[in-house]
Amino acid sequence: MYSSSRGKRNPKMKILPLFSFSLVFFCCLASFLRAYSNKSRFNWLEAGTYATYSFGALKDGQLEPTFLGFDDCGSAILATGNYSWRCIEIEGDYAKLEVEINLLINGSVSYNGIEFVERAEKGDLSFIKRIPMEQVVGRIQLRLDMVRIPGPIYIHKNLVVTVDIDTMELVDEDGNPWGKWVMWIDPLKYPLEGETLETFIVNWLNTTVDLYVSYNDGTRGPPIDTLLGIFERYFVAGRPPIENEFLLKLGVMTQSWIVLTYTYDPRSGILLTAEAENYIDDLLSQELGIIFTFGTFILSETNVSIDQDSEFDLSPFIPYLAVLGISAIIVGAYLIKKKRHLLQ
Repeated sequence: MYSSSRGKRNPKMKILPLFSFSLVFFCCLASFLRAYSNKSRFNWLEAGTYATYSFGALKDGQLEPTFLGFDDCGSAILATGNYSWRCIEIEGDYAKLEVEINLLINGSVSYNGIEFVERAEKGDLSFIKRIPMEQVVGRIQLRLDMVRIPGPIYIHKNLVVTVDIDTMELVDEDGNPWGKWVMWIDPLKYPLEGETLETFIVNWLNTTVDLYVSYNDGTRGPPIDTLLGIFERYFVAGRPPIENEFLLKLGVMTQSWIVLTYTYDPRSGILLTAEAENYIDDLLSQELGIIFTFGTFILSETNVSIDQDSEFDLSPFIPYLAVLGISAIIVGAYLIKKKRHLLQ
């Protein structure tokens, strides 16, 4: 009895080494793929990364200004300026950004309607909510059916926001979402065929704005000439006209709809331009009350290089690769030894 049982091995002991090494292998592989995905999506994003966009642009030697519409029924003409962001730090899946918006209204801001004239005549200027009051007092001009504030008028906003890189949500200090970040997208998220419906604006005139994201392979639209070069292929986020009757209250629009078409670099995912000449987002609408723009909005300066994606740096993943390699060797050696044992 003793001699016949001494050479037997517990079947569980035979599979334990293979199971253990396989578990290490696949756990490490999963960790590597997760790290690779997080790194490769936005490997260009780090502290100091920045981009600046311009409202208004020079075309044929002449400046083409932008029209602005505010949520207090004010409308501005001959506006120029810039919208910039700079990465302060990356903490896990969150990016902390400094955002600065500077606007110069060279023309004027108008409130169209007899109700505004009557209130201004009584000294009530409380309807003016989005223009700094120090630039209003003493400059009011009353017309028959219009209150006019002549330029120049300066609007400046500087704030720090936190972006959830996975969801592109703007979150507050408690991690609660309050808007969406549209200055870049995750290019690996969207297929090269078909369309994907995605929320781009959480609160525009109490409305959520969804856009269809699709890929232009060079046959569905003209090339885009930008600071980063000429793009024949790019991602497009757009949709049919968005209607809201409030737009008619601005007094200078004949239609109650706008068209949004945003284009993105297919490698980094950074916003290139607003092709339909309408640009809005949650920061403009919720922080500045700007609910409509008409004019050029285009990337004018950045230190993001699309060439960075062509030379991917594997150095952060050397530990993962080393463990994967060792695990593969051990598992391979075990399988070879087992095969030889079976052949004997």
